[in-house]
Amino acid sequence: MIPRLSLFSGSRLSGWLYLIPVLVLSVSLLITWVAWHSNRTARQEEVRTGFDYQAREVFSSIAQRMDAYEQVLRGVQGLFAVSETVTPDEFRTYVRMLRLNENYPGIQGVGYSPLIHGASRERQLAAISRQGYAEFPMLPTGTRSEYAPIIALEPLTGSNRRALGFDLLSEPVRRKALQRARDLGVAAITAKLRLLQENGPKQQAGCIMYLPVYRHGVVADSLDARRRNLVGWVSAPFRMDDLMNGILGERSRQFDIEIFDGTTILPEAMMYDDDTLFHADGTVPTRFQAVRRMEIAGHIWTVVISSRDQFLSSENGRGAHTIAVAGIAVSLLLTLITWLLVAGHLRARRESHAAQITAQALKEAEQLALLGHFDYDPRSNSTYWSEGLERIWGFSPGARPRRFEEFLATVHPDDLQIILDSDADKTWRETSSEFRIIRSDGEIRHVYSRGYREFDREGTITRVFGIDQDITERKQAEERIVRSRNYYLQLLEYFPAMVWRAGTDGGCDYFNRTWLAFTGRSFEQERGDGWTAGVHPDDLAGCLAVYHEAFLKRESFAMEYRLRRHDGSYQWISDHGRPFYTEEGTFAGYLGSCYNINAQKTAELALKQAHEQLEQRIAERTSALSRANSQLRQEITERMRIEDELRSSRALLDKSQQQARLGCWSWDARTNRITWSDELFRLFGIPPRKPAPSYGDYAAMLTPESYRRFDHAVAHALATGDDSVLTMDIGIIRADGSQRQCLGHGEVVRNEYGVITHINGTLQDITERRELEQQLFEARKLESIGQLVAGVAHEVRNPLNAILSVTEALFREKSIEDNPEFEPYLHHIRSQVTRLAHLMNDLLDLGKPIPADNLQPLPLLELCRDAALLWPGSCGHPERSVSLDVKTNRELFIRADAIKLQQALFNLLDNAAQNSPQGSGIVLSLAPVETDRFVSICISDRGQGIPDDQLERVFQPFYSNRRGGTGLGLALVKHYVEHMAGTVTIRNNGDSPGCTVEIRIPLVTTEDER
Repeated sequence: MIPRLSLFSGSRLSGWLYLIPVLVLSVSLLITWVAWHSNRTARQEEVRTGFDYQAREVFSSIAQRMDAYEQVLRGVQGLFAVSETVTPDEFRTYVRMLRLNENYPGIQGVGYSPLIHGASRERQLAAISRQGYAEFPMLPTGTRSEYAPIIALEPLTGSNRRALGFDLLSEPVRRKALQRARDLGVAAITAKLRLLQENGPKQQAGCIMYLPVYRHGVVADSLDARRRNLVGWVSAPFRMDDLMNGILGERSRQFDIEIFDGTTILPEAMMYDDDTLFHADGTVPTRFQAVRRMEIAGHIWTVVISSRDQFLSSENGRGAHTIAVAGIAVSLLLTLITWLLVAGHLRARRESHAAQITAQALKEAEQLALLGHFDYDPRSNSTYWSEGLERIWGFSPGARPRRFEEFLATVHPDDLQIILDSDADKTWRETSSEFRIIRSDGEIRHVYSRGYREFDREGTITRVFGIDQDITERKQAEERIVRSRNYYLQLLEYFPAMVWRAGTDGGCDYFNRTWLAFTGRSFEQERGDGWTAGVHPDDLAGCLAVYHEAFLKRESFAMEYRLRRHDGSYQWISDHGRPFYTEEGTFAGYLGSCYNINAQKTAELALKQAHEQLEQRIAERTSALSRANSQLRQEITERMRIEDELRSSRALLDKSQQQARLGCWSWDARTNRITWSDELFRLFGIPPRKPAPSYGDYAAMLTPESYRRFDHAVAHALATGDDSVLTMDIGIIRADGSQRQCLGHGEVVRNEYGVITHINGTLQDITERRELEQQLFEARKLESIGQLVAGVAHEVRNPLNAILSVTEALFREKSIEDNPEFEPYLHHIRSQVTRLAHLMNDLLDLGKPIPADNLQPLPLLELCRDAALLWPGSCGHPERSVSLDVKTNRELFIRADAIKLQQALFNLLDNAAQNSPQGSGIVLSLAPVETDRFVSICISDRGQGIPDDQLERVFQPFYSNRRGGTGLGLALVKHYVEHMAGTVTIRNNGDSPGCTVEIRIPLVTTEDER
C-alpha cells in the first residue's frame, strides 16, 4: 500500500508553507490600506453626499414630467373616446388650448392615427375625408392587412407636416409600441428611433408615446375584445434633447447626464447626452456615478449621472494615491520573494513521491476492480497468470494452471462449450465472453473475459492475451433487480390510485384492483379499448384525441374527463400517462394513473359562478365610473390571470401525486408479527432492517392523537371486521424528530373459516399536499383582498385627488402665502393624503402579481449599493447609516423587477430603523449560497427582536406589532420576492440583539440568460 499517512502529512505541511506568502501580503496590504483609508475617507464622504442629493433631484424631475405628458395624452384620448367624430378644427382648437410650448416644453406635438383595415381601406379613407381631414398619400406604399396613418398632428409646423400620412404600423419599432398599447390598454412608449420630423444638420434621437382609443371609450375585459373595439391611437413625439432641456433646465455644469434606451449601456443605445463624452462605461473617468432604470410608460430607460472634474476640484487625493501605490508595490515585492523561497522547497518533495504513487496505484487498481491478465503461447502451450487472476481463481501464488487443458478443467461444465467454440474459431482477432468457473475451494464465480490474438505472416496464431474480471456481484445484483421488480408490480395492485398500462399497439393490457373496484367491471371488459365504454359521451372524443396524439409522439400527457363509477354516477378524474422503455431503450408502451378530482371540479364551478356574478356587478357600475373603468378592468384582468395560475398550480399538484411516497405494512394477528416494506422504513427516516418495529413501538412513532385513533381503529376492525375505519390521516414522528402528515389505509384478511388473520395496509406521505392546500387557501385570501381593494381604491382615490388638488391650490393662494400660520396645516394635509395614497398603492400591489415582462436581468450589487445610498435621504432617516457587506468578488445577476425589489429593500430598512435604537448601525449583506445557485440578501438590526411566537405571523397582511403600522410592509416584501421566484424569512440574532430578514433569489448564471 502507498504510505498515505506520510503523503497526507506532506500535503498539510505544504499548505501551511504556502500560507507564509499570503500572510506577508495580507499584513503589508493591511498597513497600506489603513494609511490610505484614513487620508481619504473624510473628503470622499462629504463629496458623495452632495452628489447623491443632486442625482435624486434629476431622477424625480424626469419621472414627474413624463407622468404629466402621459396625462396630456389621456386628455386627448378622452376627447376621441366621448365623441363619435372629432373634426380637424376641434382637434386643432383642443391642442392649441393646451399651450404645449409654454406648459409642456419638449413635446413636439399631439397626433391621431385611426386603425384602417386593408379590406375596407378605401371606404375608411373616404369617411375620414368627409370629416374634413385633408387628403394625403399613405406612406410607405404597398398592401398590408392593417394601417395606422397619421391624419392629424398639431401644431401643424413645417417639420410636423412631413409626418402626415405615414403608416405607423409599417415600421417595427413603432408597431411594437402600438400593439402593446392596444393589447394592454395603457400608455406605451417606443424604443429609440429617428423621428420623421428630423431633417436638419443636427439630428436628435427621439421616441413616441401612444395611447389607444377604443370605441365608446370602453376598455374590454379580454384581449380579443380590446383588439375588436380599437379605433386608433393618439400620440406625442419627443425629440430627446429638446425634451430633456425642458425637463432639466439649467443644471449645474458639474454633472454629466446620459440616458440610454433599455437596460443596456452602450453608445448605440444612447438617447441623450448633454456633452460629447461617454461616461457611462468608464471610458471617461468619473469618481461618482448614479444609475437608475426608470420605467416610462412600460419601457425602461437607464439614466446615468456622472460627476465631472469641476465637481471634484475641491478634493485633493494625491497623498492617498501615493501611499496606496508605494504600499502595494512593496507588498507585492515581499510576497514574490517569499513565494519563490517556499515553492523551491516544496518542488523537491513532490517529485520524490511521484514514482511510488504511480506504481502502487496500478497494482491497487487491479485489486480493487477484481481484474487479472493472462498471456498464452499456443506454440508452447504455456500460460502466464497475474496475481490478480490467481486471486479470482482462488489459487495460491504460483499454483496457477500451466497448460490450456488445466485451465479448461476449472471452467463450469455447463459453460465449457463457450470456451471450446471460441478456441475452435481461428478467425477472430478480438473477442469477449462470460462464463462460470469453479474455484479451488469449490465456489462458483462468474467471469467476464476479453481476449486478443496476434498472428504471424502465414496467419498462424502466435499469442493470445487479455483480461478476466470477476463479475459475480454484478450478476447477483441483476437477479435481485428482477426479484424487486416483481415485488413492486405486486404493490401496484394495492396502490390507492387507479393504475393502467398499455402495450405498443395502444391497447390497455393491465388495470389494478383500484381501477376495477372503481368501475365495477372485470378486467376482460376493460382490456384493449373496453375501458372507453365508461367515459362520458361528451368527453370521449377529446379523451381519445389526447391519448392517440401523445401515443404517436411518445410524449407524456395529462387530461381530465368523466368516468362512470360502479354506482352509475360519473366522476371527474385526472389521468396522467407517460411512455416507458426497456433497458435497451426500446419503446414498451404507456403507464398511467388516475385520481378522483370530482370535488375540485365542483369547487371550480362554484368559483366560476362567483366570478360571473362579480362581473355582472362590475358591469352595472361601469356607466357611472367611466374614468375609473380602465384601471378597474386592468385589475380584473390581473385577477383572472391569478385564477389561471391557481388552476395551473392545482394541475401541478395533481401531477405530483404520481410520485407520492408510499409504504406498506402487514400485521399477523396470530403471531403479532409486523412486516414493513423498505419504503416505509425510509418514510420514518430509519434504515431498512429486520424485524420491523413492534406494535408497542408505535406509541413513540406516532403523534399522541394519531396513535389513539389508530389503536381504536385497529381494535374496532378486529372486533367487527369493518376495515373502513383504517382509512385516516396519521401524524408520524421521524427518527430525526420531525413530524410528517400521512394518509393511512388498511384492510382485513380472513382465512377460509372467516377468521381475521392479517391486517394489510399502506401509509402515504401527504405532507406536501397539505402544504399546497394551505398555500391555495392563502392565494384565495390574497385574491379576496385584491377584489376588496379594487373597489375601495376607486372610492378613495377620487376624493384624495380632489383634496390634494385643493391643497396645492391653497399653497399658491396669495392670502395663504402671506399668512405663515396656515402653512403647517397645509403641509400636514398634503403629507397625510400622500400617505393614504401610498397605502392604496400598497394594497393594490398586494392584490396583483408582478408582470413577467418586468422581470429583467439586474446587477444586484449595483442595485443594493444604490439602495444603501438613497434610503437614508429618501425615507426620512438621514441620521441613520447602512453598512454594505459583500461576501463575493464577482458580479451577481438576478432576474427581478428593479423598482419592486428596491421598494422591498426600502421597506426592510425602514423596519430595521424603526425597531433599533438611535445610533445603532444597519447591515445590508450579500453572499452567494447553495453552491452559487441563489444569492442571500440579509438586513440586520440591533433592536429588541421579535417574540418567537410572532415570527410566523409577521408576513401576514395587516399584522403589525408596531403602533401606527399598517401591517403591509413585510406582506408586500413577501409578495414581491415570491413573484421573483425567491423566498423571505425572518429570525432573531440569537445571543446578539435584534433580528435579521433574509431574501433568497435565484442567480442568473449564463450570458444567454442575461
